[in-house]
Amino acid sequence: MTLVGFRKLKCVRGNLSVLFKGRGQENEGELYVVDHESKSVSNIFNDIAFAKVDKDLEDILNDQ
Repeated sequence: MTLVGFRKLKCVRGNLSVLFKGRGQENEGELYVVDHESKSVSNIFNDIAFAKVDKDLEDILNDQ
């Protein structure tokens, strides 16, 4: 996918893939995001940084 967010009501583009591990696999039910530009993989459910979420929310509210 290419849409990674919004900044000042404009689309921010990137190069991401989303992977979901389904039934019958090790660690089933995990959701991963692969960022091809930074060459990193994040487990959405384990790697949530609440400080970053709060900052992003503040940025969104201030950009309006």
